[in-house]
Amino acid sequence: MDGLIAENNLFVGNRVGLQIDNSPSRVDVQHVYRGNVFAYNDVGVAFTPSVERNNFTGNTFLDNLEQVGLLGGGDFKGNDFTYEGRGNYWSDYRGFDLDGDGVGDVPYHAQSLFENLMDREPRLRLFLFSPAQQAVEMAARAMPIVRPKPKVTDDAPLMSPIAASVTPREPASTAGLWSASLILLGGGASIVTGGVTRGSWRRRRVANRVRGGVRAKSRTSRDRKGAVPIGRPTGGDRAGGRR
Repeated sequence: MDGLIAENNLFVGNRVGLQIDNSPSRVDVQHVYRGNVFAYNDVGVAFTPSVERNNFTGNTFLDNLEQVGLLGGGDFKGNDFTYEGRGNYWSDYRGFDLDGDGVGDVPYHAQSLFENLMDREPRLRLFLFSPAQQAVEMAARAMPIVRPKPKVTDDAPLMSPIAASVTPREPASTAGLWSASLILLGGGASIVTGGVTRGSWRRRRVANRVRGGVRAKSRTSRDRKGAVPIGRPTGGDRAGGRR
């Protein structure tokens, strides 16, 4: 994409907030990134070293493990982090502002030796926040000869972060969803009610059949008790026979 102006975006909580690779492709085009927030990412902005003509101004780089990363080796140049006299906010900036104009009096440099090593060998990320990283950074501070060349320089760093003016999206209308929900609920209630009604009717029918069977069985038992067996002489018949 050429002719890009990226403004008021949030890049928060990602592995890489923004990756720039071969953009812009035309040599007569500049890209501008303004008023964006890159926060709490592993890498705020990642570049391939061959990328040029990208300008960053008024952005906030907040607590990224690596504010700006390089994907591979090579010379990183032709990208400005001070555009039209205004830089960006960096949470790891250690400068000062004596005149109180909101701009740091000394440039911001990203020249961590361990970050430089990670850009060359990504597997070293395993040692982030370990004693090995602390030892490497201590050696770089004690011996400037091993300190790497700054990969990023901001000549007018901002002293305060800038919040992105992000306009929230209008919530989608829920009237249709509510109507569909009520219809589904009504249908479900009808099914349940019908099922309960049919079930109750069936249970009553079975119960009546059972009670009817019990009554019939009771009558049969009583009839059997009061019946006289056929062909068996009664007491009178036996007496008459003797006579």
